Amino acid sequence: MNIVALFSPQTASFISSLLLLPILIIYWVLSRKLPAKKAGGYHLSTKISLLVGCIYLLYVSFLFKAADNKLTLNVFEDFLFFLILYSFILAVTKQKTSHQIIVYAAFAAAALLSFTTYHMLFSTLLVLGLIGAAWWYINVKIHSGMKERIALLLFTLHKFVQLLTLILSIAAPSVWMISTLSYIAAVIVLLSKLVDQLFKIMHGTYESANSDYLTGLYNRRYFVKCVQQGIEKKLPSKIIFIDIDNFKKLNDTQGHAKGDEVLVKVSRVLQQEVEEIGIAGRYGGEELVALIVDPNVEMEELTETIRTRIMRDASSEGEYTVTASIGYSDYCDFWTTDQFIKTADKAMYAAKQTGKNKVIEYGSSKYLEYEQKVTVSANNGSEIVGEAGAH
Repeated sequence: MNIVALFSPQTASFISSLLLLPILIIYWVLSRKLPAKKAGGYHLSTKISLLVGCIYLLYVSFLFKAADNKLTLNVFEDFLFFLILYSFILAVTKQKTSHQIIVYAAFAAAALLSFTTYHMLFSTLLVLGLIGAAWWYINVKIHSGMKERIALLLFTLHKFVQLLTLILSIAAPSVWMISTLSYIAAVIVLLSKLVDQLFKIMHGTYESANSDYLTGLYNRRYFVKCVQQGIEKKLPSKIIFIDIDNFKKLNDTQGHAKGDEVLVKVSRVLQQEVEEIGIAGRYGGEELVALIVDPNVEMEELTETIRTRIMRDASSEGEYTVTASIGYSDYCDFWTTDQFIKTADKAMYAAKQTGKNKVIEYGSSKYLEYEQKVTVSANNGSEIVGEAGAH
């Protein structure tokens, strides 16, 4: 059988309909994954597209061996494409309900006009007019819609080939093959756009589940999970524990909005410093943490850099100075995840209680000296309070 013969008008329409229906079903499933506020118009568009697609498939199936009816097939194909394209536009732009109604009414009126005039050339010219409107709309509303433009370009080629066949009375199967392949390629480009959107939604869902909403750092649950995985994989893990000094006082004197701003700035410093050597997280409140898995990192140098950058980048000259107490710890065999995190926390607390705005390593001479003072104070029934006061 000649391959080109497969692209006769009816055969090509049947192939197109078989390709379109699963894509429309995927559209519908995807629309259910979008947030309710964003998916309103997208839901309606995919419902209409799915309905038209089912009618189109049934129509082509029942008339597959019947008399050639190019006009009806073309009207279904053309307006189904526009509905799918409009679905993507609604997914990335905000439109008033009244504007959506106008667009759907225009689609319906154009389709009805094509059916009532029942003239192939008129219908093709009408669709080319809609293509021009779509080009204008995409250029104005969607500045980054590259795949939408490619799909529309292929669909334009599809319609121009149809127009030439009508004007020049060309009936060669090879010409219909070009037209059909252009249409199918346009739909495939939209499918690739659909896959892009799906990945974005999946990535966004993953990030929102594992990230802190304010700082963008990983949340406590995910950070603890990463520490546990590092232990299980026997990675050379180290933990940094940071507490912003006098944060409650900052909130009380400058306001919570300013406190949030400082927290974001400190988080940005931490994220930048550990980006290629580990991960950063928000442990809770003004406490930030980092897991370092690069064995070549000089921890004393890294933590001192973080401390000095916090003081430089998060402070506001003439208003307030931001400092941080930092502790860090190297993993020792047989420690549990909680024990590992707790050692870095203890080192941070030692820094906090012995003057603030400093770095102390768990197990270092500075830390052991602090522990000794704690033990002596406990035996004497007193409590150690740092030079700069309590937390």
